[in-house]
This record gives sequence, C-alpha cells and structure tokens, in this order.
Amino acid sequence: MSRAAESRTSSSPTGSLGIGGIDSEIFVAGAIVAILFMMVVPLPSYLLDLFLATDIALSLGVLLTSFYAERPLEFAIFPGCCSRPPSSGSR
Repeated sequence: MSRAAESRTSSSPTGSLGIGGIDSEIFVAGAIVAILFMMVVPLPSYLLDLFLATDIALSLGVLLTSFYAERPLEFAIFPGCCSRPPSSGSR
C-alpha cells in the first residue's frame, strides 16, 4: 500500500464500520436515502408488519439488557460486546 493510501485510511476521523470496508459516511448517506425512500414509496402491509415486529423485538432486547445489567458500563458496551471477541486479560 502506498503512503498516500495509507494516510487516507488511517487519518479518517470516522473510520470504517468494519462491514466489508464500507466507509461510515457512505453508510449514513445510504441509510438516509433508504429512510426517505420508505417514507415516499407506499410499502405493502406485510412489510410494514415485519418492520414493526423487528422494531418491537429490538426494543425488548434493549429493555431486557438494561434490566439485567448490574452496572451502567455493562450496558454502555452492549453493541461492542457483540462485534468483537473479549480480550484474554479481562476478568
């Protein structure tokens, strides 16, 4: 890798999501376009039901996680605990 390409990837303030190397800015822009698309285009009722059920399931997951967290920091790292393996030095 050349120095110019290396400096571009390492100095990015937002970094990448780690999902196939997609830049987070591109991901956010795509999410905004998808949200606007869903607001303008009428969705079939079965798709709305699916999205509503997914939203309720994710909300219940966050709620139950907050109930069983003994300390606030356990809940603060909830998304990060699922995306990387734990370090060998913990506990």
